[in-house]
Amino acid sequence: MTIDDIFAAIAVHMKEGILFHDYLSICYDFIGITKYAKDHSQHYMEESKSYRSLLHYYCSHYHKLLKLREPVAPTPIPESWYRYDTF
Repeated sequence: MTIDDIFAAIAVHMKEGILFHDYLSICYDFIGITKYAKDHSQHYMEESKSYRSLLHYYCSHYHKLLKLREPVAPTPIPESWYRYDTF
């Protein structure tokens, strides 16, 4: 496993965490639990910042772009919820 593969795997894992917190923030907003929505929104922002730091570190230390793969993060929002509204 090369350095590129290791950093790519870390980046994908971080991106999956970012998407997870984004989905949960939306989900908690929908069901009216704003405190949890705010907490997950905060996690989303912190993890986004860490993700950008990782990409900056790789670029500045290895002097190349990291080839990013798309994350495979399932949504924690049940499919059946999309047909409802908050009323």
